[in-house]
Amino acid sequence: MTCVLATGTIRHSDFLPQLIGDVYDTLRDLFSTTTDYGSINESDQANGTDLNLIMSLLKCMYAIKNAGEVRCILDEHNYLTSLLDDAYENIRKEFPYEEISLEIYSDPAYPTEKEVLISILTPMSPDEAINRLDRVDDGWWINNLGEPYINTCLKIEYQ
Repeated sequence: MTCVLATGTIRHSDFLPQLIGDVYDTLRDLFSTTTDYGSINESDQANGTDLNLIMSLLKCMYAIKNAGEVRCILDEHNYLTSLLDDAYENIRKEFPYEEISLEIYSDPAYPTEKEVLISILTPMSPDEAINRLDRVDDGWWINNLGEPYINTCLKIEYQ
């Protein structure tokens, strides 16, 4: 993909990481100034104000596959908000162009057991994608899973 600017022509790959970074920084600033991730109080939960804002911001970062389920899980597990924010930032370091999706999965055999699933859709070769995922795992993911009340999984999907 090519964009024509007043100053000339640049390739899509030359400016997209910067654009994504600028948008992300703006969202992160908004996150940090509007809500405290781990302390959505009872009145905010009752009217959904903070949770609505959080869901809107997460939709800017992730392709959310089942928003109702995600909302319920975030309401039950407040710590996931900061985990998902940090996960996005760290995943973007290794996968700057890929679509990142978020969904809540439950095995039909165990419908009460929920899992947060973050998927990275990539055209990379399996070897390259796995190496990058390993860097995310080793450098950040494994040390930051938070409370063990819900399973959380980070995976690769190939285009």
